[in-house]
Amino acid sequence: MIATPSSSRHDIYRNIHKGLRGMMFETVLLVGRTSPADATAVAATLDEVERLLAFMAAHVKHENEHVHTAIEARTPGGARRTTDDHHEHVESLDTLRAEVAALRSLAGDTVGPALHRLYLDLCEFVAENLQHMRVEETHNNAQLWSLYSDPELGAIHARLLASVEPAVMAEAITCMARGLSLPELLDLVREARANAPAPAFGAMLELIESQAGPARWSALAAALERADAALAA
Repeated sequence: MIATPSSSRHDIYRNIHKGLRGMMFETVLLVGRTSPADATAVAATLDEVERLLAFMAAHVKHENEHVHTAIEARTPGGARRTTDDHHEHVESLDTLRAEVAALRSLAGDTVGPALHRLYLDLCEFVAENLQHMRVEETHNNAQLWSLYSDPELGAIHARLLASVEPAVMAEAITCMARGLSLPELLDLVREARANAPAPAFGAMLELIESQAGPARWSALAAALERADAALAA
């Protein structure tokens, strides 16, 4: 079953998946261009790989606990395909973590081949996740849209967000600030302003500003001002 993406329905997956794709692409590029002879650069790159793996593990956990549970509650077995994928992803994450740990203990001529193997294995993991996310955005969304109203989906999403640890939420905001289009980022900021406590919202804006870049941040601030003026008119 293929769902046609619709801006008129609540899409739990869209923003975070765009951010995740960007984070995965950036990490793959970083591993690929890291010189194995530069020990400092290798260590920094491995830190970024571990950062991605930790965020991916948290993402799998949150989807299992909230999105898959919602589908299964009204269609038993409806999330089986992506649940099975998640089991495989957990195994792949463990394998990649072990590769990173092993690489940290290497030196000299052994670093290059091991780094290239990590690059290839990470590419394969990313490719599998790209296909997986597309299934979630089509098959799973079709089920969610047929089983739940938009207010119900909003409540599911709100519960998911409330369960996210602060450090993981910071990672999510970071990757979305870098990966979302300006209209998507504007919607994200407006929704957060309406629902988040003022200190949390202020911290979110600072993080977005640090990641979006001067031009995008200026454009976002201007768009937010125009939206506010239109509401006040």
